[in-house]
This record gives sequence, C-alpha cells and structure tokens, in this order.
Amino acid sequence: MKHPTLILGTIAFLLLTVACGSSNPEMDATPTLDVTATPTAPVIPYWEPAACDFPLDDSSNVECGYLVVPENRGVPAGSPIKVHVAIFKSTNPTPKPDPVIYVAGGGGTDQLGSAAYYLQKVGNAILQERDFIMFNQRGAYRNEPSLVCPDLTISLFSWASQPLSAHERADLRIEKMLSCYDDLLSQGIDLSGYNTVETAADINDLWRVLGYERVNLYGTSSGTRTILTVMRNHPEGVRSVILDSVFPPQVNLYSTVSQNYARVFSLMFADCAAQTRCSTQYPDLEGMFFQLVDELNVNPVNLELSSGTVLMDGGVFMEALGLSFYSTADIPLATRRIQQAANGNFSGLAPWLESMFTDTGNFMAMGFEWSMMCNEEVPFESFALGRELAAELPVQIADYFDSYYEFTLCESWQSGIADPVENTAVVSDIPALIFSGGYDPVTPPEWSRMAAETLSNHFYYEFPGLSHGIMRSNACGLAVGLQFLD
Repeated sequence: MKHPTLILGTIAFLLLTVACGSSNPEMDATPTLDVTATPTAPVIPYWEPAACDFPLDDSSNVECGYLVVPENRGVPAGSPIKVHVAIFKSTNPTPKPDPVIYVAGGGGTDQLGSAAYYLQKVGNAILQERDFIMFNQRGAYRNEPSLVCPDLTISLFSWASQPLSAHERADLRIEKMLSCYDDLLSQGIDLSGYNTVETAADINDLWRVLGYERVNLYGTSSGTRTILTVMRNHPEGVRSVILDSVFPPQVNLYSTVSQNYARVFSLMFADCAAQTRCSTQYPDLEGMFFQLVDELNVNPVNLELSSGTVLMDGGVFMEALGLSFYSTADIPLATRRIQQAANGNFSGLAPWLESMFTDTGNFMAMGFEWSMMCNEEVPFESFALGRELAAELPVQIADYFDSYYEFTLCESWQSGIADPVENTAVVSDIPALIFSGGYDPVTPPEWSRMAAETLSNHFYYEFPGLSHGIMRSNACGLAVGLQFLD
C-alpha cells in the first residue's frame, strides 16, 4: 500500500482518478536519451521543438518540445536531460505578453498526461488573456530520462490482504523502492540532480529559451515550494505568483503528518457539534469514530474491491477517510461514512481504498519524488521529532501516521543533502496570491499563512469549507486568481 505520508507524491493522482478518471499511461515512450554519454562541453540550455507526447483535444492550439538542460548544474559538463513542455496559445488575438506557467504538485507527476483536466479547470480561463504553459518536471514520465519505478507497487493488493502492520507493509515497500534505486544508478542517472533547486532553475531557463520577458507562476501543493524557490534563486522575470495550498520550505512535512490528519478530524468533529442538524444526527461523532477505529484494529474486516481484497483495520480506515478530504465534494459526506462504517458498510470509502492500493504507474515518477525528498526535506527533520510532536494526539492517529516509511527509506536512498537555506523561509516582494482550504489534510492553512509572513506584497484568502487546490476546484477562487493576474 502507499504509506499514509506519501501524500504530496500522489495527490494529483488521487484527485484525477477519483474525480475524473485516470490519465492514460499507455502512451508511446519518448525516445531514449543516452544518459551514460559524457559530454565534453557544458550543456547550454536550449529549446528543441517536438511533437506533443500526450493526449490532446483536436481544438487545442499548442506547441510542444523539450527544454534541454544539464542533469546537474553542479556538474556543467555532465549529462543533458530533456523536459517535455507544452505551450497552449492564448485564444485572444492580442494576448498579454506574460504567460502563466503551471507547476504541478507531487514531484515527478505526469501532468501533461492530464492536460485536458487542467485546461478544463483553470487553463481555458487563463487562455482568454494569456498563454498557458505546462511541463513535466525533470525525471517525470515523457522526459529523458524518466525516473519511474515500474515494478514498485506490483504487490500492493497482495500486501493489503495480509494481516501486516503499517511498518511491515512499509518495509516491503522500501525493499521495492531500493530495487528501483539500484536500477536508476545502473542507468548512470545522477540522483543528486533531481530536486526542487534544479527544477526551479529549469523554470528560469524555460521562459528565457522561449523568448518571454516576464512570466506568472501558478502552482499547487509541492509545486508552490518550487515556485518559492524560483522566487528566492531566480526572481528576475517573475511578474507574479499564485501559491495554492502552500508547502513552504521551512515546514516539517513528515514530522507533522499525524498532526495534520488529527487537525482535519478534529475540525470535522467541532463543525458537526456546532450545527444543530449534524449534532442531532451524530450526537457523539468523535466517540463513534475512535470506537470504530479501536474495533477495527482488534477485528479487521476483509473488503472485496474491484482490484482485490483489502484487510480493513483502524489505520486503513482513518487513512481512507483522511484521503477523502482531498475532495471538497466529499467533505460533507464524511460524517455519514463514519456512521455507515460503524454499521459495517464501507462502500462510501471504496474509491479512496482503491487509490491507496493502486499502482500509480507512469503517473508518478517515484524515483524523482524520493530523490527530491531525501535531499531537501527528510535530512532536516526526524522520526523522533515526529513522535515528540504527536505526543499529545490520540494514540490511534499518532501511531499510524508516524512517517516510519519516509525516514527509513531515506537512510538508504542517497541523493545528496540540500544547502540548509532550502529549509528556510523565502523572503520576497514579488506580488503573490495565496490560497488555502480549511479542510486540507496535507497543506494546512497555517502553512499558507506562514509563507505569507515573509512575502511583503501578498494577498491571502482562506476558504473554510474547501480542501486542496482552491483555484481549480472553486469558481470564486478561479475568479480571484484571474483578477489577480490582470
């Protein structure tokens, strides 16, 4: 199973597969770049026009190609890599000169495979005034090289049906990941070149080779961290930024997972207690929730899903319910699902259980995800810190969402260690629009407010009843974003 704290790495997959259907991973692979070749001269970034290697609407006015850049800018004469890019042209005959570059969440996400989704939700509105640019971050599918781990989760449903603890499942997953790690090294891939600093430098090179003078950057989730890094390291040319559901570099992602889940559960209990209709129908929602978790931990339930059997214990139930909070439409259904589950009916959580145990395939390049996180996040926090921060939480939550997987994996996944500055707040006066959702289970509003403190020219909007990715899921949020760009 995916460990509960792999959230930033799977968020786009969860939202797209549950809400819109998964992207098509069966596309022809891009030509293989010889990453073992040793160039004799430094790699100078350049643009290479190419056909679009992803599904397209016939009406799309788009130009595609590859940004060719060094694999590791610390090794100027090292290997070149290719980053697949799509420039969707504005529908306005006299468009604004500054495009919007979208930076997806979940490092290594194949966002181009879901271009139609992003265009429908946000891009088409932006195209009325500006070009809209999407790209697959270095190491993602459709790039050269791709750090996809194809055999990573082949045994997910096998593990899900066995009476294993969360740590036992994590150990099995780590074994698979380290096999992928060895395979990537055998290909001559320099894993220290796959991180936020290098991706931020790619963005800086991208707008230059495309000939733009200024650009607007819009990102969600871990994409906001990349944008913040651009603001710190490459502010020239950045006209404005939209930071939606912010993951700022100074926070401790993995040490606070249990706190973030506990927060949304507590918010649900409090909001229900404050509403007459809800409190009447569920007079002790919190008590019912924890009683159910305890009962499932003692007597797990076998559930037959379309992809296989899942042994539902208390931790799996909490994770599935927590993941459902990613979808704003699912938030009002959470109380009913707790009551249904207490009565033995788990059907409402089936889509989220499927997503927990389904291989993300080419959608997520987990080799990039963990090269990034083991470089710039895990070295600056610890498993002990997480246990300390969770000491006052309900033990059921603290014990399950403890990030054992991440800290254990990064002991062996060597991809270098970032400069400590990459774990500090970004100070900037670039105009910034910041969104957060009250029910966001992974990037809480506190993080967005924290990022705003050092951005002197910002506008901050918090949506109490919404979740992750405000601008793409809410008409008001989209309208505010478009007004900001204008």
